[in-house]
Amino acid sequence: MLLPTGTGEARQLTRSNVDHVSGGWFPDGTRMVFVGSEGAGHQSRSYLLNLDGTEKPLTPEGLVGTLVTPDGRFVLVSRARTGEWQLFSVDGGSAQRITALQADDIPLRFTPDGRTLDVARVVNLRVQFYRVDLQSGSRKLLRDVGPDDLVGVAIVGAPAISPDGRSFGYQFRRTISSLYGVDGLK
Repeated sequence: MLLPTGTGEARQLTRSNVDHVSGGWFPDGTRMVFVGSEGAGHQSRSYLLNLDGTEKPLTPEGLVGTLVTPDGRFVLVSRARTGEWQLFSVDGGSAQRITALQADDIPLRFTPDGRTLDVARVVNLRVQFYRVDLQSGSRKLLRDVGPDDLVGVAIVGAPAISPDGRSFGYQFRRTISSLYGVDGLK
């Protein structure tokens, strides 16, 4: 669904048999890239979606991603479970292999010049935010955050970074239970 930010009507964009999972906008706001699958027997892949509702596959099955470079020419994609990263050309050009990223990196945003990428890693119930230079592979730790009290914390995830790169967020799930013992019941 395309929802207006002001007055207007919500508009259904997709009407295909593709199961839409997640998406991202191109910088100019004229189209989207999304991850989806055509159902049983098909692996997920990335698709291009125009605002008139037309969509077409972008990547071969098994290559997925929704993060678009600032110039709108490439989408960062990975092959599930292998840690192989590529910048996949939107216009049919050749893909560029990216060796600077690790399998468990979570890509969050390109910096405006497109040369570096802000990523997160979840390690020992903490989120580490890094800025990775895509050419040299160097990485700079930006922030290491996590819950101060780990009692009952089982999951930490959903890292986020603000567009200006100055604010960091994450979520965690805490489950606290009470156990009562009763003596003398027959």
